Amino acid sequence: MKYRWHLAGCIVIFQAFTLVTVYHRQVSIVSFVSWIGSIVTTYYLLCPRGPESKNRFIERKDWIYIVILCTIGLGLLWYFSAVTSHYHQDEFITAYTSWSLPGLTSIDWFAAYPPVWVSQFPIVFHILQKPFFLILGPTLNAIRISVWPYVILITFALYGTAKTLFSRKTAVVALFVYVFFAPHLYLSSMGLHFVSSTAFLNLMLMELARFIETKQTRRALLAGIWSGLSYLTYTSSYVAYPVLCSVLIVSFLIIRKKYILDGLTKATIVTAMVLAPFLVYALRVNNFFGQRVDQVNIFWGSWQDNTSAGPVLNRILIHGFDAIGALYQPGVGGLGGYNFGKLGLLDPFSLSLILLGILFLVILAVRKQWQSWFILIALGIPFVSGYILTTHPPPFHRLSIVYPTLALCIALGIDRITKHGKRYYLLLALLSLTIILGFTHAREMILADARIYPQNSRVIGDYLNNHTQEQQAIMIASYPSFYLGQELLFRTNNHLELISDDTEKILKQYSGGTLILLQPSMETKTLLQDRFPSYRFITNLGGTSLGDLALFVPK
Repeated sequence: MKYRWHLAGCIVIFQAFTLVTVYHRQVSIVSFVSWIGSIVTTYYLLCPRGPESKNRFIERKDWIYIVILCTIGLGLLWYFSAVTSHYHQDEFITAYTSWSLPGLTSIDWFAAYPPVWVSQFPIVFHILQKPFFLILGPTLNAIRISVWPYVILITFALYGTAKTLFSRKTAVVALFVYVFFAPHLYLSSMGLHFVSSTAFLNLMLMELARFIETKQTRRALLAGIWSGLSYLTYTSSYVAYPVLCSVLIVSFLIIRKKYILDGLTKATIVTAMVLAPFLVYALRVNNFFGQRVDQVNIFWGSWQDNTSAGPVLNRILIHGFDAIGALYQPGVGGLGGYNFGKLGLLDPFSLSLILLGILFLVILAVRKQWQSWFILIALGIPFVSGYILTTHPPPFHRLSIVYPTLALCIALGIDRITKHGKRYYLLLALLSLTIILGFTHAREMILADARIYPQNSRVIGDYLNNHTQEQQAIMIASYPSFYLGQELLFRTNNHLELISDDTEKILKQYSGGTLILLQPSMETKTLLQDRFPSYRFITNLGGTSLGDLALFVPK
């Protein structure tokens, strides 16, 4: 009993020190270590001592399936990441923030990044991404590879959740479906921070399932840690704690066992310990938790369009119908440059299997099986909050946290069709068709994006790689935080000196060489022509329009 009081005292000291340094803006690496110490100590305080379970959750056979399918999945991501037209400027802005982080002793561990975005996020993704640039260099491949650990974690979490709730067979089928799942291949083949949201939320789901199944308190505590971490990445995983509460409360109402409420209490405490310093920063300096919500929600969001006008019920109905239609209809969904080729999110066959799987879950839910309620809650809350109740058109990228759950629903649909008798040939046929259609749909999305998403920055990067010398100064006349310089740093492997600033300042410094102009005015063109009578003014490279950009190259 005495040691427990010692642990409690350590928790108070660790957490108090962290919160005081955050409040007074004196954060250091000691604050970070103190925060980690408070979480670890809380875990040991709340986790009862007892014999370890002899039943292994993941057995050798399971690891074989996971490793093989992870390898296949990463190979597919590498294949699609090699499509040169497949990119988004956000992955470069995110990567630049990670690349330019100060040393460990100078980082504000509980602040929000990057400052140039209209909304910021905690440092977790950036601090974990930077080692990839230190090892591989600031390259496009390093950006893409940096999200692979999250993909591996998602694969593990999906397998663990599916095996716990249903069976090994369902878990294997779900994993096969997921690694070939078109929306996943589209997003995860870029270096975007959405994938970290998906990883943390799905790890929380796995630990929740294990807790309810095994009654092990440590599983509830781990679920609480992953729940807290879900708030330290992209906004879509802010549903983590509501999902955690809903799953445990509904499971308690079905199972009627007190250990579930005890687990909810302990998971809540750990979630609070993880979030405490970030909440202090949000209240003291910058409430980044509410930024994206205040922008994109359909009730009061600043980014609302005409479809969000009128009575609240009308808005919900309009967005609901569009959100459902966008799952299979071309030209409806895709937002913010995450266009998904302007195709439906899913191919019709996969959607049919998802609906069959959901129907199966609803039938089981009526029969009060907690496993079915678990999946319906994990799917329903994010689908409504992040997909239906946000700005129009339907944002496929905000639905990414449920991609693994959708893959599980497909696996359940296949399982129902092949349930009775030894229908292995039918299972193999359905799974093969799902895989082929998933791969084909992903390829169509990515290739279609080449005609939709601006390719000007890509061809400018190619031009600079082919027509400039190493460490040559390239000036960008725009404004200091313009994304192009950050993107070109990675496209040119940091071999050039890129200077981005206000047009007026750049023109005063410019003395020759390749100059990149953003929306050049006639006055700017005339000034450059007077100074350099012999020149090339490039607005098209290899048949690709540069859009609002142009290159000025003196001869």
